[in-house]
Amino acid sequence: MNQALSDPLAGSALHHYQLLEKLGSGGMGQVWLALDRRLGRRVAIKLLPPDVVADGPRRKRFERESRALAALNHANIVTIHSIEEADGQPFLVMEWIEGKSLEDLIPLDGLPLERCLELAIPMVDAMAQAHRAGIVHRDLKPANVMVRDDGVVKVVDFGISKMEEVTVAEGFLPASTEFKTAEGIAVGTLPYMSPQQLEGRAVDARSDIFSLGVVLYEMATGRRPFEGESSASLITAILRDPPPPFSRLRGTVASARLEAIVLRCLAKDPARRYQSAEELAGALGELRRDPTSPALSALDMTLPDLPSPVLSAPTLTGWSLPANASATASSAARATGASAAGPSVAHTVAPPYGSAGGRSGRLWRWAVLPALGAGLALALVTVARREAPVELSPDAGFRGGPELALPVSTTALPAVAVAVLPLANLSGDPGQEYFSDGTTEAVITNLAKISGLRVTSRTSVMRFKGSRSPLPQIARELGVSYVLEGSLAKMADQVVITAQLVDAATDSVVWSDRFQGGVRDIFTFQDKVAEEVAQAARVQITGDDRSRLQQGQAVRPETYELYLKARFLINQRTPEALREALGRLDEVLKQEPGYALAWAAKAECYAHLVSPGLASMPAREGGAQARKAAARAIELDPNLSDAHVVLGFATTESWEWAAAERSFRRAIELNPSNADAYLKYAFYLTAMGRHAEAIKALETAKRLDPLSPAVNQALAAGHRFAGDHDRAVAAARATLDIHPGFWLGHFLLGTSYSSQGRFAEADAELRRALEKGPGPVILGAIGRNQARWGKAAEARKVLAELEEKKRTGYVAPTVLAKLHFALGETDQGFTWMQKALEERDQGLMFLRVDSDYAAVRSDPRFARLLKEVGLNG
Repeated sequence: MNQALSDPLAGSALHHYQLLEKLGSGGMGQVWLALDRRLGRRVAIKLLPPDVVADGPRRKRFERESRALAALNHANIVTIHSIEEADGQPFLVMEWIEGKSLEDLIPLDGLPLERCLELAIPMVDAMAQAHRAGIVHRDLKPANVMVRDDGVVKVVDFGISKMEEVTVAEGFLPASTEFKTAEGIAVGTLPYMSPQQLEGRAVDARSDIFSLGVVLYEMATGRRPFEGESSASLITAILRDPPPPFSRLRGTVASARLEAIVLRCLAKDPARRYQSAEELAGALGELRRDPTSPALSALDMTLPDLPSPVLSAPTLTGWSLPANASATASSAARATGASAAGPSVAHTVAPPYGSAGGRSGRLWRWAVLPALGAGLALALVTVARREAPVELSPDAGFRGGPELALPVSTTALPAVAVAVLPLANLSGDPGQEYFSDGTTEAVITNLAKISGLRVTSRTSVMRFKGSRSPLPQIARELGVSYVLEGSLAKMADQVVITAQLVDAATDSVVWSDRFQGGVRDIFTFQDKVAEEVAQAARVQITGDDRSRLQQGQAVRPETYELYLKARFLINQRTPEALREALGRLDEVLKQEPGYALAWAAKAECYAHLVSPGLASMPAREGGAQARKAAARAIELDPNLSDAHVVLGFATTESWEWAAAERSFRRAIELNPSNADAYLKYAFYLTAMGRHAEAIKALETAKRLDPLSPAVNQALAAGHRFAGDHDRAVAAARATLDIHPGFWLGHFLLGTSYSSQGRFAEADAELRRALEKGPGPVILGAIGRNQARWGKAAEARKVLAELEEKKRTGYVAPTVLAKLHFALGETDQGFTWMQKALEERDQGLMFLRVDSDYAAVRSDPRFARLLKEVGLNG
């Protein structure tokens, strides 16, 4: 404290923080104990040093990495509260940890095995979480691991950490950083640095694995594995020498298995180490569960150069193997240097991606066996999984012709369900969200090409963007068996993606992958993910599935990025964004006229612009454009399910109902996980008066897209059109429970109340909808409710307001017609209905079932309208 008092900053304030005591300083700034006077708690504050403040790129990196660390939300990683600035001084506010460092807790002769594992597993788990987010610590040592007074382990001081993706993006050529011992220049703490750090090479998670090995060695023995009288001799030992055996440092060997695990971490070649912290945590967890099991063999201590853990996983005797456990016979032979004449060698590999405390894994055994006259065969055997293989129902479809029943029942969906969470954007630039979101959407689309998988739609998973909810909880909300999560960083034309598949029931990682390359290579990655995820989930990939996966179209990187920017705009669903997206897509099609996805996206834009309730342009104009673009997309790629959906929707504009139904059925056949296909098909079924089928289709859509506001409100609309206003009210309320403030929820609740004669409640809900929704359609509903309420004067004011809006923008003719009907002005209403016919107003789609037309159904003019629209059958 005396040192703190002598420091001129002691006692000073940064906003509402009072600096109390300097805890340390280094190349990345000073760390202070401070008092948060607003919340009455102690915090740790890291002040950015002046040279970093003045260096724009370094400052941005600090802020970027701090945001990434703050998003980790792991019980064993120090919590980042906020990034703030006062008087030009940026600073990081962190959790203050009261306890001792691991350095203070290690006795001279090391820790007992049980205590060693008790502290090590949370530490390694914390690093696994950081690595999944693409963060490499680069300064792991006992002093940077704190043990709170209540026993909780916390990894701290990520001050010189570096996001893996950024490291790679900066170092596609070998890193030029020269190791120096001058203060503030050495990257890391010398005794704990990996060989690649010392040599100035780009580092990845395996560098931290080496450092963890040094820490584990010290925990077990009380000594470091590499020592020297000078920096030069210490560097030489790390680069060249093997660590001393445990037995040389301790009277007895605490655990030969722990020693084997540590030695594998300390392999000089990164390829010989554990390839992930999950894998290391799994080995430690297995040891903790059974500390008396036999030690690993010498082969485990000197692991040969195995293939990268990211390989396609073959299926053997009905088992789909994790990607890191797969290899061909020839690659196994190359990896071990064995030959057909050589002896059988058993090799035990630590459980992939598993650990104690919620990341339980499976023990996989690789056995390289001699094959008769054919070199080596690689046999892989696994302990049985917790569940029996899922028996999937036959693929219900209609390949045999339109006479087969539509598979809209929930039982027709595949039993194995997966949700792809939005890839975290670790690029440090919010402007790159289009790329991470677009890649997420592409992975969803590709997975949906596999008939044995049920894939949650984009709308529902996007609700979990940036969510810190536990994966099992997310899986429960989405009703899925597996969750695919990951991150993406893009620097210029280079991309780094990490992904992992988690079994929600056990919260264990069953597959992981890492992609690094150019934008032009991302199509290969997307296809590969689909196949490997299906294999990890033990879903058979049919020949048709593989054919659909291989039909993806690769385009130039700049074209693809422009397409993703357009998709990002489309998903905003506003007229302004949709029109901007159309401009981007026109640019895409100038560059690549045969790009089917761009044509399908263009069709989708027009379909949104003319959709009932949201229409911002005449359906005759937009519907024709949508139909033309969808037809072109299907001509280029007949298997685009989304294009068939839009074609079906656009075909309703010309009232070719049978053709529309064929398009919807084809869309569902091509992609049984296409929630939008069921949704749009339900609109068609409702228009035909086939309400029971429509509700069934909507229930299927909800199973595929449970949190979608569009699907949930469509259920309310479906019940309303069926005349069941009580269920419509319940469904609308359920929509608002999921999406508070969603305008369509309030709109449907208001229209249902109005149909029940609850006019005051209807008015209140409709005015809530008007705060966020499209004016004309909601104003029309407000006016109709007022007319039924007996407030004709107020209703006519609304009518005047709508007519004024029509002079400057688009108002669907059916909106005006229905308000005239509600006011009893039948002739004026039919005048607008004739206009609706001329414009092909999509509101005419529900002519047969919409209760807003109830007062004029007996009018001969209404019968003629039904005939014109083809709904008189």
